[in-house]
Amino acid sequence: MIIIAETILLVILIVRLGILATYTGFVIGQFKLAYPHVHSMADAGEMMAGCWGREIFGGAQILFLVFVMGSHVLHFSIMLNVLTGHGTCTIVFGFVGFPVRSFSS
Repeated sequence: MIIIAETILLVILIVRLGILATYTGFVIGQFKLAYPHVHSMADAGEMMAGCWGREIFGGAQILFLVFVMGSHVLHFSIMLNVLTGHGTCTIVFGFVGFPVRSFSS
């Protein structure tokens, strides 16, 4: 009985997150229709706070992208550790994963 209740709650959560993602996409679409010259977070920051906002939001976007890339390399190295079952150091797999992720994106 508990498993069924948890499953129902998870389905409700997934549906609510889907609705939230759809609404967010709608709002972003409306914003892009109103301001077609905005292409990045830096452009949006310039609209909100001038040249200072552009620099701050541009730096934040670069920092975000660096952390996303780091997450991809970490997940790649963990995946190789699990798939190979080998004791090779995770750092070696990280060095292998970096060029793979760099050239594929």
